[in-house]
Amino acid sequence: MSGVDDLFSPDAPPPPPPKDRLRRIGRLLAVSLPLNLLGPLCLTGVPGAILALIGWQLADEEVARAESGAVPKDQLPRARRMRTFAFSQLSLAMLSLVAQVFLFALGFYDMLLELVVSLVGLGVPAA
Repeated sequence: MSGVDDLFSPDAPPPPPPKDRLRRIGRLLAVSLPLNLLGPLCLTGVPGAILALIGWQLADEEVARAESGAVPKDQLPRARRMRTFAFSQLSLAMLSLVAQVFLFALGFYDMLLELVVSLVGLGVPAA
């Protein structure tokens, strides 16, 4: 039998249910949230922003899939909440990046590095 006959034969197995991609998006956004929150102190804002952007794109695709009927309609409110959460993380990431620019201009990271070096004891001993 050809592929077309397999598709339309009466004894063809039912298609597999669509995968729940929202769980994967939720995990992605759960990883990006601490990166965005700690961005100004640990310089993790860029990876957090990238992950939040990917999460927003995936959530937007899920909303489109739910609206078109490719996945059950009961996932639509959850997908919209996930997209809103991802957008709020993108906003947080932008604020974090702006804060990093100001902290860098003020010399905060130089002072932070000197403090860490003095606390850890990596400084060169005086002769």
